[in-house]
Amino acid sequence: MAFDSVYLSSAGGQSKRGKAPQQFTYMTADSRATILAAGYFSASHSRLFSIGDSIDFIIVDDASSPAVIIETGTLLVTNISSAGVVSTSDVTYEAYTGGVIRIPVFFNQTDLLAGTTQFMPCPVAGTIKRLLSTVQLAVTTGGDLGLTINGTAVSGLSITVADAAAAGTTQSDTPTSPTRVAAGDSLGFTAAAAFATAGAVHCVLEIIPDVDNGDIFIPFYCNATDLSAGTSQWWPVPVAGTIVSLHTAVQVAIVTGGAVTVELETAAVTGLSITVEDAATAGTVQSDTPTSTTTVARGVDIETVFASDFDGGGAINGGYLLRPTNRADTRNRVFTWFSANQTDVLAPTSHWSPNGVRGYVVRGMTAVQLAVGTGGNVIPEIGGVAVDGLTVVVANSAGAGDIDVDNATPFHDTALVEDASAIETTFGAAFATSGALNGFWETQAFL
Repeated sequence: MAFDSVYLSSAGGQSKRGKAPQQFTYMTADSRATILAAGYFSASHSRLFSIGDSIDFIIVDDASSPAVIIETGTLLVTNISSAGVVSTSDVTYEAYTGGVIRIPVFFNQTDLLAGTTQFMPCPVAGTIKRLLSTVQLAVTTGGDLGLTINGTAVSGLSITVADAAAAGTTQSDTPTSPTRVAAGDSLGFTAAAAFATAGAVHCVLEIIPDVDNGDIFIPFYCNATDLSAGTSQWWPVPVAGTIVSLHTAVQVAIVTGGAVTVELETAAVTGLSITVEDAATAGTVQSDTPTSTTTVARGVDIETVFASDFDGGGAINGGYLLRPTNRADTRNRVFTWFSANQTDVLAPTSHWSPNGVRGYVVRGMTAVQLAVGTGGNVIPEIGGVAVDGLTVVVANSAGAGDIDVDNATPFHDTALVEDASAIETTFGAAFATSGALNGFWETQAFL
């Protein structure tokens, strides 16, 4: 849509136009790029503005009947031409961060080069905010990354990874118009056929939920080998809370199905179970909720259990919604997840994850996925510099599900991370014999 003066209003007295900066407010369903374009605020209304005036804007799903906040920010009037063309700059842009659900996926080299879509379940109804990507393994021939919802491509949401993009290269993109998702939608992360020779990528989809409960999405990934062997997936719980729901998406078509259940410190979560059917196709999404309230403490392990019925083929991705007991535990906190297989831990090969806010890394936590032989240190780096004071130590002979945690030196310069940048997870050379790890880095965002 074009500029609509109905949704423009002055804020306070405007009697000193041209003598002191004025302030306006504006609501629209147009994108940030659209309202920033020169001439958006039409010449017929240029007489309202003077250079230096500010316009506080809010982008919603429907200006006439708003239900979802998408972005907020402030424009500064920088020029008004003789023809009345108003130019602005975005001086304090901030995408709306309240309760953002972050869904991470990983393209390993095999899947990236084959163009294998990565499926994840959508756990909430909401609006897509942004797609982020970070190169995990240096790319030789680049290509495009995109997103589908129930098989339909999201318009305008595409990231082009360049040829020879180095590990840690981070990019982002937003849809060209507000894009809605529903709980239970199948999210397909796509990679163009152009990718060739080498490369791996880690992506994160940010969704603004319709209802902000401060929920956190804790992911899990079970490849074909682990599924057929019935190998549990172990992840650390970042805050105390209540498990709201379990969600699964078939990543590779299932041959013989089975049940997916949940345990906390070896105790089964009552009534929380998903039965994946025989011959379930890639992209099939299911969900379930506990039959009774299930609370969990920070720092325990959450175990996804796959029944021995699974046999002959298939892979499953998914995750949990965790609702914090104390909303302050997640307000302005972002959890950047990583998952490192045995080959990468022992090599050691760093893991790069896209970070979604500007702030300080304050904590890290790991869960042992595969029993560790000789342990070692796990350290986050930002721009090649280790975060001061933050070293997660994994002990020798640590068993599957063991949790380790450490805190960073508060507000140290090395802990400052920028929005849409990468956090590098490094594994100490001491790791040997065996071991795989899942975990997260916690960032306290600037207000």
